[in-house]
Amino acid sequence: MKSLAHRSRDEGQDRAESPRRLKRQPRGNAAALARLSAADRAVEAQDEDGGFFGGIADSISGGARWLMDLVDDNIVDPISDFLFGEDEEQGHTEETPQTEAPVVEAPVAEPDLAVAEHVATDALSLVRTPPPALASTEDIIPVGTLLVIVSEADKDGRAYVEVEGEDGRAWGWTLKANLSSSKAHDPSMAVEEPLSIEGLSGESLVLAQLYNTKGAYLGDEAQKLSVGVEDTAAVLQAESGGAGFSDDGRMTIRFENHIFYGRWGSSNPETYNQHFKHSSGKSWTGHYFREDPDGEWESFHGDQSAEWRALALARSLDDTAGLLSISMGAAQIMGFNYESQGFSSVQEMFEQMNSGIRPQLEGMFTFIANNPSCLRGLQSGDYVQFARAYNGPGQAEAYGAIISRHAATLRGLLDQQQVG
Repeated sequence: MKSLAHRSRDEGQDRAESPRRLKRQPRGNAAALARLSAADRAVEAQDEDGGFFGGIADSISGGARWLMDLVDDNIVDPISDFLFGEDEEQGHTEETPQTEAPVVEAPVAEPDLAVAEHVATDALSLVRTPPPALASTEDIIPVGTLLVIVSEADKDGRAYVEVEGEDGRAWGWTLKANLSSSKAHDPSMAVEEPLSIEGLSGESLVLAQLYNTKGAYLGDEAQKLSVGVEDTAAVLQAESGGAGFSDDGRMTIRFENHIFYGRWGSSNPETYNQHFKHSSGKSWTGHYFREDPDGEWESFHGDQSAEWRALALARSLDDTAGLLSISMGAAQIMGFNYESQGFSSVQEMFEQMNSGIRPQLEGMFTFIANNPSCLRGLQSGDYVQFARAYNGPGQAEAYGAIISRHAATLRGLLDQQQVG
């Protein structure tokens, strides 16, 4: 099982169907370089001792793809498995290379610099030298910088990209894990006075970056709900780390087999059983699909490309039922909530959620505002009550504890900023 952004919804979580300006971080100095981005730290650690990076064991899923790629197996998987049970998916294992792997470059089509498709999402994204060395430099691509990929290379199983700014500036090479889709970037959500990330790591660094890039918006919405910005940020962090899109620009989704069965498969069991299956007991586990009725079954949770293939298959059988059966974006709102979200159809909801990060976060706050138990829990600081109403009763206490810890961590960072 993968990150909390992709955890399975238990039966109780089938949510009731009725119910700003950007200041970029300064470029790095020697102290900042000592911390690196999470992705760059992983590479440096492996370069030094051949081991795999595991030094942020207290952090939960981050707000960008690097946390999904690098932290899932070391941090989130154990927590997620504890919370929601294992679903027969085997964990990813990073092997230490015995010899330096060759660098394979893959030219990319000539970019249209008028359309920047990616954004730097880590405040400590190192610029690297060209292949084959790909050695770290003292330059950092500021978080929020809009970029286009010029070429790609692979070394030791990690993807690197050569990038240019939308203004044509040649930044050079960096880890692809430091980038996200530009759809996830909305500079109007950023705070005017960002938290210092100096000396931060793990959970504190992740939450500081989430606050810096989305804190103005989260604060405004928190005020409307009469809660603190630390509360709304903690919920978003626990739910998905704010990562609403993959680096290919497609919205983060999770296709729920058991929901599709209830919406369509129970009336078409023969066809459903040819292409989908789920556990008979804990129906939110054991999810597999296959496009060919005679093909091998595939486990797909935690792999966004496979999630989208499963969705495409379901939509080919029944478009509406397929879309009703996915959780969408950073807030992971189920499609069957489209009416309470203010949409005339689930197709409209899907198109809006796939268009940018703001509609996804609006969906989260709409759901909370329309759910009295959610709202009371957040207002009173009863995060277990909130978790039970937002995600169902399954392991609500453990999930509530995660939200509580995130809120306390960010509250402490904000208090330190005021004192300073």
